[in-house]
Amino acid sequence: MSLFAQRLISKNACYWQCRRVFHQRSYGAATLLHATTHNEDVDSSLPSISSSSTPTQMKGAVKKRRTESRDNKKEQPTTPLENGKIQAYLDQVENASITVQDLERFKPARYGTPGTPQYEKDYNSLLDNILRSFSAEQLRHFAKSYNLPSKKRGAKRECAVAIIEDSWKMPSLGDIKKQLRDSSEVAQQEFLLDPSQCFLLLGKDGSDLLQLSSKYNVHVSLSAAPLCLKAEGVRSALEKLAGYITHFKEDIDIKLFDIDNVKNISIELLHHVSRKSGAFIQYNNERKLCITYRKSDPSALSAAKRLLTMAVAEQTVSSHLYYKLAEAGEPEAPLGALKRSYALYPFILPYTHPRHSTTISKFRIRNVKASGAPDTEAGGLLGETNNVTDAITQRICDVKDALLDALQADNTLSGSTRIIRAIPGHFLWVYPGDNASMTPVLAGASPFEKVAKWISDHRASGFFFSSSPTQVLSIPPKRQKILRRLTYKSSLSEPTSGSQIMVFEIILASKSYPSTEVPAIKDILTSEHDLLKPFCHIDSESVMDVMLPDRAMDIRFSVTDSVSLSRPKWPAKLEEYYNQLETFLSGSGEVHQPEIPLKFRHNDIDFILQSTDNVRQSMKSVQGDANVTRFDAVTENITSTEDDESSILCQVGPIAIPFGYSNQILN
Repeated sequence: MSLFAQRLISKNACYWQCRRVFHQRSYGAATLLHATTHNEDVDSSLPSISSSSTPTQMKGAVKKRRTESRDNKKEQPTTPLENGKIQAYLDQVENASITVQDLERFKPARYGTPGTPQYEKDYNSLLDNILRSFSAEQLRHFAKSYNLPSKKRGAKRECAVAIIEDSWKMPSLGDIKKQLRDSSEVAQQEFLLDPSQCFLLLGKDGSDLLQLSSKYNVHVSLSAAPLCLKAEGVRSALEKLAGYITHFKEDIDIKLFDIDNVKNISIELLHHVSRKSGAFIQYNNERKLCITYRKSDPSALSAAKRLLTMAVAEQTVSSHLYYKLAEAGEPEAPLGALKRSYALYPFILPYTHPRHSTTISKFRIRNVKASGAPDTEAGGLLGETNNVTDAITQRICDVKDALLDALQADNTLSGSTRIIRAIPGHFLWVYPGDNASMTPVLAGASPFEKVAKWISDHRASGFFFSSSPTQVLSIPPKRQKILRRLTYKSSLSEPTSGSQIMVFEIILASKSYPSTEVPAIKDILTSEHDLLKPFCHIDSESVMDVMLPDRAMDIRFSVTDSVSLSRPKWPAKLEEYYNQLETFLSGSGEVHQPEIPLKFRHNDIDFILQSTDNVRQSMKSVQGDANVTRFDAVTENITSTEDDESSILCQVGPIAIPFGYSNQILN
């Protein structure tokens, strides 16, 4: 071996020996420091380690320390924190009981505004803290302490939510999210209805349905197949609307209406009464009238009964029909002697009445004149013959004889006064069916005999429509009255042939004026003669209508036997109604407007309500032409209290004749 190799081996051996000594000294110092830190006594018998110790000595000392250290570790406890403060606290918590006060520490003093993201964050954080801190059994115990219902003591999360929302009164996060969703999401919903429910929901002229749409801020429409109400809007609005519809259906009630001759009321007239009263009226399977109304609106039921009663009474109005054509020179000229042409002209009513509420076109028979031809006064009743022709029998008779025939009717009211009135107007024809066209069914101009035959063959129905001449309306009145008038008609079931009418009038105001002064309505109501003056009288009336096709207007003659009733002879129901009305108008006491009697019995005769009107009556003096002197006329502006519809009645006369003297005066 060379010298270089020997030196290299000696140097490496010295390096590793020095490194081994360094590590041994470092481990001994660390062991001593660890023992001192844990308050352990260092064994004085341990061999000291110094720089002068040999490697063999140091190795033996380290091995001995390791052996002793392993023995000491076996004798130490397994949990080093057993005697520390942390373990003592945990033991105390484990042995302590949990109370509601521990839960109340989680209750927040403040939180975000409901509906905002901050509130959702605070709510979820609180719920998570409670769920992590308490067991399900502890939360159920807390729920019982808060007296929460047993159904809310189920799952752990359900108990925590119930404590937060029901006990701590925090707004429900689920409800808030639902409200936000309902207020933003648009949906559609359908509500099934029957015809009566649909009518009541619409209200008069559909006004209630419009208010419903505005109130709940939804778009509504009706569908016919099936009949239902369609609504579109946000979910919250639809839920409120659904609640209203449910309450609306529960508020509906049905009443049967029974009165004589009620089965003869037309379907069209029932629809008119339904619209005016606000109650739905229809026939059931037994042909009885059913009135469907809302229990919260009993006035609709009362109005429907009054209008139905009036409709039945209106059907009893009948008259003898005559016509008067222009004179042909001979008193009894045949029907076709005059070569004149006549036609059915459309006529539009200026106002409506329950009996004339039909939308079917009306026609009046008029003379067909050449274009630009002047109006003539032919065909009037001031000629020398005064002949009229019966429209049914075609019998020609004098107008006085026709009136005498009407006067000889079965009217036996003793002590009565006979009154004759002339009422101008128009006699109109209605062709049966649903013809709403302005084109007449009998087209073109024809001789009157052909028109009369068509009327007879086709059973066209007619009625007299009262109106006033323009020249009479423009005349200022001499005297005016404000009246409340109730008219009752004898029932159809009575065996007597002549119908009787009972008229009950209350004069609310009366005042006279100079002939040049036109009064205002407020002047009449504030006059010094304002007194509740009641009058009651029974009338037996006969009516004859005379068509004047060659004139602008037709005429009706009314012959009435009238008997005045003193107050002790009034029907009991009218006496009660007047007393209540007097108290109501005087303003004394808390009295509602009295109900109008629908029917009553007087002198073994049943009377039913025919009309209830407010009347403005004007008495005027009319200057006639060369053949007629000045005469008196009475115009009445009549407003129905049931449907607020107005009409005008003009009466020439009346001529009052004591009973038994009528024949002498007419002759």
